[in-house]
Amino acid sequence: MIYSISSTLPTFKSLVLASGLNLIVVDMGPNATQKQTRNRAGKSSIMEIVHFLLGAKCPPGSIFRSQALANFSFSMCLDVGSAVVKVERSGAEHNKVYVETDARGWPADLGEQFSGRRELVSNDTWKSVLGRVVFGLQDDRQRDKYTPTYRSLINYYARRDSQRAYLDPFRNSFKQDLWDMQVAISFFLGLDWTIAHDLQILRDQDSETKMLKRSSTAGVMASIVGRVADLRTALAGQENECVAKRARLATLQVLPDYREREQQANEMAERLKSIRGKRMAAKRFQTQLNEALTEENPPAAGDLQNLYDTAGVQLPEAIVRSFQEARTFHESVIANRRSYLQQQLQETANNIAKMNVEETGLQSELDDAMRILTAGRAFEQYSALQEDLSRLEGKTTVLRERFKLAETLEARSIESRANRARLQMRLQQELSDRYDKIGEASVVFADISKHLYETSAGSFRVAASTNGLDPKIDIQGASSKGITQVKILCFDFTLMKIANPRPGFLLHDSHIFDGVDSRQTAMALQLADQLTHDWGFQYVATINSNDIPDELTADFVDAHRVGVELSDDPESGGLFGITF
Repeated sequence: MIYSISSTLPTFKSLVLASGLNLIVVDMGPNATQKQTRNRAGKSSIMEIVHFLLGAKCPPGSIFRSQALANFSFSMCLDVGSAVVKVERSGAEHNKVYVETDARGWPADLGEQFSGRRELVSNDTWKSVLGRVVFGLQDDRQRDKYTPTYRSLINYYARRDSQRAYLDPFRNSFKQDLWDMQVAISFFLGLDWTIAHDLQILRDQDSETKMLKRSSTAGVMASIVGRVADLRTALAGQENECVAKRARLATLQVLPDYREREQQANEMAERLKSIRGKRMAAKRFQTQLNEALTEENPPAAGDLQNLYDTAGVQLPEAIVRSFQEARTFHESVIANRRSYLQQQLQETANNIAKMNVEETGLQSELDDAMRILTAGRAFEQYSALQEDLSRLEGKTTVLRERFKLAETLEARSIESRANRARLQMRLQQELSDRYDKIGEASVVFADISKHLYETSAGSFRVAASTNGLDPKIDIQGASSKGITQVKILCFDFTLMKIANPRPGFLLHDSHIFDGVDSRQTAMALQLADQLTHDWGFQYVATINSNDIPDELTADFVDAHRVGVELSDDPESGGLFGITF
């Protein structure tokens, strides 16, 4: 239980708490107006101080680091395990905690460290001590990720509205992760919380797989999320093409003087073309010479006589030669002409023969040159082929990585489904093995809810889903806000019965009664009084005086009212006694 809460702040209103039910009532101050709210009286601050002294974080925006409070320390006297402890902490040195205790019943190493001394430790060390002593947890330095922590568990026993802890019975904060809730509820119910631990690791792996898929939507891996079978086929085709190109390059001859040889071959081809053109012209000339030889015969004597007779008539006699002279002259011309034609014909035949020989030799050289050029390649052509192969090999490498990653993603998906199914079976078996414990929790919850709603009992059940532990609470009329608060009341009271180990206190601020019918509020406080005695725990609740149900007698309220005067007076009515 918590015995007292105090501060070095002179105006702070210290709290002295008793066992059983404790009501911290906020009255309306004499200087307050009808418009004055009681939300600044310090009800929620009591919860914040408790958490501050139980190892909560103290960020820059915390009230304990404000200018008004930072240099003042707050302290609390409470039971931690079987030992009484006084703990002290300030906003100015928020990472340090003073602990004073006899450490009775604590583990031996903690007994040696704390027994009989006022020890200064880090806040992290203090949280580790609380976890070990109160809940039997491992030292924080040894704990794994996704395991129970003191801070997570204690938040169920002192819910804070600042963390919106009054929205869901199973969550101690609106920011609480699913795994943390499942681990905590499993711990309270005595279930194997490592199932929730393993499931969260599986979720992390699934998140990595999804992130890989998302990252594959851009860049060179844009098509990564492909079917393994399709990628396998494409990869086989590209690998085979790489092999063929490598073989071609391996047998390819590179000619250092390829371009020179290519130029020579081109020149030989041009020469061959020229020779063949000249030979064709020579053959046409040869044909013309043969035709000319056939036609070059001396004219007949009668024809020549007729010609001269005609000339004698038509030409002056001075220029007409004798018939014999003319005949001799024509025979000479014809003979010379035939001799010239025969000489030309012979020269043409010789030229044709030379061109045939030159063509044969040149063709042979060209054939040899072309065989060499066909068998080899120029260096730049070879380099181009190598670059082509390199590009193909690069694409093949990317495709191979895509294939491997696609195989991995597919295998992970299959493995994840299998692991999730195995975890669900483990959880189902765990619920079956812990049937008595789960049944006890259901019965306790039903009894508590029936006390508040006499017409019907609420139900608390726990199921195994593919997403892990799935707790549910049903109470008739669960659509209203007040019913949600009653669910939280019933669940928290249930924890005080079934959870072992547990702290010796349960704290609620006035938000637990928001929207709750006054009759249910009265019955809840009466039930709390009974349960604290029957089950041996301390219950502390803050409440506004005008929210105290008429169904409660003044004697009941006075018997459980904490002796501290809190009001909505704007000057000094609040817990801190100052305005800041």
